[in-house]
Amino acid sequence: MLTHHEVGDNSTVILTVTASAAQYRHAFEHEVEHATRGVRVKGFRPGFAPKEKVIQEVGQVKLEAATLEHLINDTFGEASREAGAHIVGTPNISIEKFTAPSAEADNDDVVMTYKATCEVVPMPDVTGYEKMKVAAVAPKAIAQEQIDEVVGQLRKNVASLEELPETTVAANGMWADIGYEGTVDKVPRSDMKNDHHPLVIGENTLIPGFEEHIVGLKKGESVTFPITFPADYGVATLQNVTAEFTITLHELREVVLPELSDEIAERFGHKTVDELIAAIRTNMEEEAAQDARLGLEDAVVQELLKGRDTFALPKTLVEQEMERLFQEGKQQLMRVPGQWELYLERSGKTEDEMREELREQSEKNIRVGALLVQVARAEDIEGETVGRLALDRLVAIATA
Repeated sequence: MLTHHEVGDNSTVILTVTASAAQYRHAFEHEVEHATRGVRVKGFRPGFAPKEKVIQEVGQVKLEAATLEHLINDTFGEASREAGAHIVGTPNISIEKFTAPSAEADNDDVVMTYKATCEVVPMPDVTGYEKMKVAAVAPKAIAQEQIDEVVGQLRKNVASLEELPETTVAANGMWADIGYEGTVDKVPRSDMKNDHHPLVIGENTLIPGFEEHIVGLKKGESVTFPITFPADYGVATLQNVTAEFTITLHELREVVLPELSDEIAERFGHKTVDELIAAIRTNMEEEAAQDARLGLEDAVVQELLKGRDTFALPKTLVEQEMERLFQEGKQQLMRVPGQWELYLERSGKTEDEMREELREQSEKNIRVGALLVQVARAEDIEGETVGRLALDRLVAIATA
């Protein structure tokens, strides 16, 4: 039974638990019965050896050890429920007293006392949350230029590529097929080689400054130049590294954008240009409204965290959240074969280092979750999505 419940640092509790002679005897009989089914005693069929013979064969000490483990498992579950603690991870058990009961011991006699130090889901103080105030966030207005940009991209998606004379000089806006090969300290690198790479010159999809060297070339011509990878380049081992590249222009075509018409609109699921434009505006307005809502929710969360962002967190929960975030990102990349291995190579980090980078975000996630659960309790909110419902309620309170 639970005799003492002590709160450690809001993320731990220390339970002092006792077990009676009756509980010990019950657990001991269970372990003997379990041993009887598995031990072989000479002269008896398996499962039919007398209790005394089984104890002699297995050993009193070994049976007592198994009994203690059995007893702790039984009494700990009962004690944690009595304490009302939401325990996570494995408790640290420290036996303070144990004496196997004699045959004359009363069933109610205490034969064992132990302390269980447990990590628990934190229950932070949210006093004052009902006084929170946050300015409402209005959705950003959609400018005509933004719609024109989307329309322009749609036209590019259905553009045609027309042949140009062999003597045409490459210029921005043209489609090109190039081959390139790079070296570092005159040593060729396989990750800097591509025999055929299509691109539209000037869209800057490659290293900054790379595409400008294509401008001025004619089909079949090559150019060699040095270039330095940016400090934030995706491959850690190439950041700030100067390489030498040779580009060969294989093909050059003109990008011909079609005029916006009802026929083009139909290719994107709309009968007319007006319907297409209206759909684009609606989608952009919905995205703006969603962004505004997310911004408002973030502001509410930041306000909720003020003065409530230092309570202790259970190590087990933090590590579980780190692992969840890590696996979530990994699974997204693994949808494309080889993408995860490429990402590891380019990052220059181990999986453990990547997990550790997620610690701060994981701690914040757990703190916010714990705070929202406490708000939900204060507001009598129940259900599987109490966190979501509590946040909605906080937004309503903070913007009232």
